[in-house]
This record gives sequence, structure tokens and C-alpha cells, in this order.
Amino acid sequence: MDKIATNLTLHHLVDEDKRKAMNVMFNMLKDGGRVVIGDFMFFFNPEREPRKLKQVLDYVTSKLMVREPGESVEDFLSRLAETEHPSTASSIKLFLESAGFNVVAVKEVSAGFGSDMRQETLNRQQS
Repeated sequence: MDKIATNLTLHHLVDEDKRKAMNVMFNMLKDGGRVVIGDFMFFFNPEREPRKLKQVLDYVTSKLMVREPGESVEDFLSRLAETEHPSTASSIKLFLESAGFNVVAVKEVSAGFGSDMRQETLNRQQS
């Protein structure tokens, strides 16, 4: 393949599965092939910046995700944690480089809240 694109997919995978997916993508591409990833990822450390994380969670719970009727915020966040696994941009970059990719660019696609949608454009390194 010459190109692979994925949009709003990787944040549903735990980190180990993200690593595996990036290895598969690398192996599917021809030399010089490209991958474009559009997804949610943190460009800050959520453990070190709990205020930013709270802003993200507040935004997600109010704008992007639908709570079930009568569902408490705690139950909602628990349910969310089962399906949403955003990583830091630095982790994604490391996973990609470990698979063999040369990260060409990391670009913000849309601003708004702490873990914005970002785009990663990568080249498969020539053998």
C-alpha cells in the first residue's frame, strides 16, 4: 500500500494494541508509504496536569459523549474509561518510531480543549 489513513480510531485501543496496529500499518506499507492519523491525544501529561485533564473531561462529558438517562457522572466516566484510551502525543510518536516510521509532522487539526484532535503524518522509512 502507498497510504493508510485512520480517523478517530486509535483512542479506542489500549496502548499495547496501538503498538500492534502501528506495526501492522508499517508492514502493510511500501517503502516511502505514508500514514495519516487523525485522533484525540493529549499534548500534556494528564497525571501532572489534573486541572487540564478535568477541563477535557468536563468538555467531553458535556459536548461529545451522551450520558444515559439518570446516569451519574461517576458511572458515565467509568463507562467512558472502558472504551476511551487516548494517549499522549509523545507516546504515539514513540510507538510509531518503534514500528519503524519516520515522523514527518505533527499538526493540530482543531483547537478547543486540552486533548485536541491532532494529525500525524508519517513516512515508512526506506529499507
